[in-house]
Amino acid sequence: MELWIRTQDRMTLSKITVIKVEECCLFGYYEREIDEIELGEYKTGERALEVLNEIQEKILKIEETSLMVNPLIIEECVYEMPKE
Repeated sequence: MELWIRTQDRMTLSKITVIKVEECCLFGYYEREIDEIELGEYKTGERALEVLNEIQEKILKIEETSLMVNPLIIEECVYEMPKE
C-alpha cells in the first residue's frame, strides 16, 4: 500500500514511506528515506500525535478494504494534512 500525503500548506504532494513527530511538527520521508519534508506544524506535540494517529487509521482502513476486495490490489490514496 502506498500513501500519498499533501502537505499542510497544500503546495506539495509526496509518496511518503516514513512519518515521524518531532516536537510540534510531522515530517515525512520519501525515496531513499533520506529525503525529508515537513508535512505540517501544530500548536502542540499532542496535536501532532493526534494527526499521526489519523494517518495510521487511514492506512489501516485502506489495507482492510484492499484485503476484502482483492488481496492482490495495491491501493494508493491521498491524506491531506489538517490545518489545525
